[in-house]
Amino acid sequence: MTALKSSGELKVRANGSTAVRASVHLDGDAWLQCSTYPDRSPVLSISSGPVDVAVGVPDCGHVTAEDVARARQLAATVAEFVADLERRAAIDGQAPDSAVQAA
Repeated sequence: MTALKSSGELKVRANGSTAVRASVHLDGDAWLQCSTYPDRSPVLSISSGPVDVAVGVPDCGHVTAEDVARARQLAATVAEFVADLERRAAIDGQAPDSAVQAA
């Protein structure tokens, strides 16, 4: 089995527009944090290898109902990801690491 590493790439399309693609693989060196502030919206940070991703809202000084709805969609998608990892770990006979779970 090949271990995948986190990576990022910048693509320049034929029409001149650009796109960024980041692949984050959550190995033991990955760093995850939610930074909260008293006077602005939170920032979700993910760092792994050469990739740093910050997730926030368009206007950090004003949170809208749409921002909350998108964040709930993100949380639901992450929950689905975790549930499938748990399913796969059970198939592979691997118990989740309780120290990581508690973090």
